Amino acid sequence: MAAGVPNIRFIPASRVLPGPADVAGWIEPMLNELVRPLTDKEKQAGMYNPGHDRVLFEGTLMEAEEFYQQTKFVPGSLNAPISVYTDGLPIVIPTEERVKLMLTGTSHKPDELVSYQSDRSGSYGGPKKKGDIVRFQPRGWTATVEQVAVNAVMAGCKPAHLPAMGVPP
Repeated sequence: MAAGVPNIRFIPASRVLPGPADVAGWIEPMLNELVRPLTDKEKQAGMYNPGHDRVLFEGTLMEAEEFYQQTKFVPGSLNAPISVYTDGLPIVIPTEERVKLMLTGTSHKPDELVSYQSDRSGSYGGPKKKGDIVRFQPRGWTATVEQVAVNAVMAGCKPAHLPAMGVPP
């Protein structure tokens, strides 16, 4: 999508169903989508750049922490709870105040785009050249200083860590 297919079709797959049960739910819809002719919109080229709200959650801090720390039990091979919204590690809720404090760790403006500071071989999306814009995977959203700060807050970093996360002072 980030490489220029902004209106690609997709079939969602489950994160919790075992493989055979999951495939049974999406195999027929997938086959139907593969043989259906492309619409005019799907033929359009360009970059995938969906509009997304800056605020992901509204409510109290306690409600946000409860929401993002939800787990769901996965039977079968895992036989354990997994996190619904994160990778399972603890998450610090990125409040306006926490993100603002994190941004004190850099002299860059919050809306400034983050770029690579050297050439990289990169495994996801191929090699990157110095000056290429950093994109958050898997959706390829452009990385701004504020978005890096949000991720740093969620990971439990301190403002002094921000320069080490690819945002030089």
